[in-house]
Amino acid sequence: MNESLESSARARVVIYCRISRDDDGDRAGVDRQAEECSAYVERNKDALELVEPPLVDNDISAFDLTIQRPKFQHILDLLRRGQIDGVVTWAADRLYRRTRDLMAILDIVEELDANFSLYSVNGTDLNVAEPNGRMVATMLAAFGTREVEATSQRLTSKKKAQAANGYYAGGIVPFGYRKGEPIFDSQGHRYVPLEEDPVTAPVLKEAVARFLERNGEHNLAAAARYIESETGEPMSRERFRMILLNPAYTGMRAHWPVKAKRTDRKAGVPLSGNYNKPPGMTLTKAQWPALITASQAKDAKAILAEPSRRRAARPYQAQYLLAGLLRCMTEPTQARDGEASRVHCERPMGHNASADAYKCTKRGGPRDACGKGSIRAVVLEDFIEQEVLRRLAEVGVQTYDPDRVSDALLRRSELEESRAQAQAGLDSLLVMQAKGIYSSEGVAEAEGIYVQRLFDIEAELGRLAHVLVPDLPTYTIDELRDLFGQDPTEGQMNREQRRARAEARRAERMATIEARRPILFSLIREIRVYPSNTRGPAFDPTRVAIWWQGEPEPEPRPGTSEFIPSMDRRQVRQRQRAKERAAEAKAAASR
Repeated sequence: MNESLESSARARVVIYCRISRDDDGDRAGVDRQAEECSAYVERNKDALELVEPPLVDNDISAFDLTIQRPKFQHILDLLRRGQIDGVVTWAADRLYRRTRDLMAILDIVEELDANFSLYSVNGTDLNVAEPNGRMVATMLAAFGTREVEATSQRLTSKKKAQAANGYYAGGIVPFGYRKGEPIFDSQGHRYVPLEEDPVTAPVLKEAVARFLERNGEHNLAAAARYIESETGEPMSRERFRMILLNPAYTGMRAHWPVKAKRTDRKAGVPLSGNYNKPPGMTLTKAQWPALITASQAKDAKAILAEPSRRRAARPYQAQYLLAGLLRCMTEPTQARDGEASRVHCERPMGHNASADAYKCTKRGGPRDACGKGSIRAVVLEDFIEQEVLRRLAEVGVQTYDPDRVSDALLRRSELEESRAQAQAGLDSLLVMQAKGIYSSEGVAEAEGIYVQRLFDIEAELGRLAHVLVPDLPTYTIDELRDLFGQDPTEGQMNREQRRARAEARRAERMATIEARRPILFSLIREIRVYPSNTRGPAFDPTRVAIWWQGEPEPEPRPGTSEFIPSMDRRQVRQRQRAKERAAEAKAAASR
């Protein structure tokens, strides 16, 4: 153990874990790092004090200059405030790969004249406040940079050679193809070829023919539904459009180097869905068969590029009441049950027009989105508007008064100035503590006062939001009640009458969406949707948590072992039959 661990005072440390790529999304790599780092801290508990849970940047590169690492930035903030004396990592290259990141740490250490150490489970512990520690840390950063650059050069040369020969480069197999048996080329290089899938390839060819010839309708959604019904493979209209534009389906191998892609992006070239080949991309004859002929691809591009199929350019206007407010939430303690598990992902939710529901978007969205969170739009909007009506009564929205708005603007300026002063005072206090001018005991009470003052300022600014929101219409309280109110006789209606009333209310919302949305955004910061605790069509109000403006973040809802299927019985039967047909066709093709 190094000298820093032999000191009598316990060093305040945090654990940092990182892995560059996590294609499966199971966090296995960072979990192993966290386990070993925690064991390291436990072994040295007489010298180290863990002040926070492990900080994890999963699936994030430390070499790419365009990628931000949130937890690494948090470590710099903790160091700047003098709240930590070191970082425990599995290896030094988990914390930094470039000298630039190491220098960010060293600059803060030098500015504060602090004692800061890097503890490594599989390496040497370094005190970067000392010359020898800084020298070794800098050398490790240089070696890490050299290793990544050499690996990058080898991969770049390999990809270039694969592209020139038209070989499949690996990764996700395109729809309609499957991997063949590995073979060796004339130079002895091993590669895996692609071949037509006997089940999905004929369906794709038929779908392309239907899209091009079906009475001039050229319906992307109909072709996507046909593929999904015949193969059981999820297919959206956007995914089918991308297939039509992908040169790989015409038997061409595309190669778009990273540097060329960056150059094209700066020039405004779209990174996906291109109707024409980008300038930096090269196309060579591929070693796999084409599923779409060149003439079909040309006709499809001409159809998709028709102005009538594209929306006119106009400023963005939300089409749904709660767009931009919803988030699909996770319940970590929820029981898992294979595919039926409803553990969600903390990603934004969008609107599914065909199902008239708000759903977590997986296709076309973040790759770690679960795609499971779903809630009926009419029911959720009813519930939110009831809560908004209660909130309006609480905050006391009054008739528009210019003097009231003027006073609110003046008060906001005062609060923003007070917030800046409080934050500066807190930062200077922590710097003084880090330099040893003030003791931790003497700082604790003053720090609590500053933190409470900042919280009170944020709360009051939130309460002023509904007065100062731009473009907020001027309504009286009675008008707002009419805008967000509910039918008092609805409880006496039967099921069909309530459904008809809900549809009528949805039409009212669509007609007044421009009036309702500014009011919602002035009152609500975020709406969190959890998995349901109940089965069946009944709405479960406990699954919705509203984060109001000016209030602290709501507590996470306790986990539940209950979950409901993401599809109704009819959809489940349809999907199961499609999978059975696909399995039968695949078995027949293999005989």
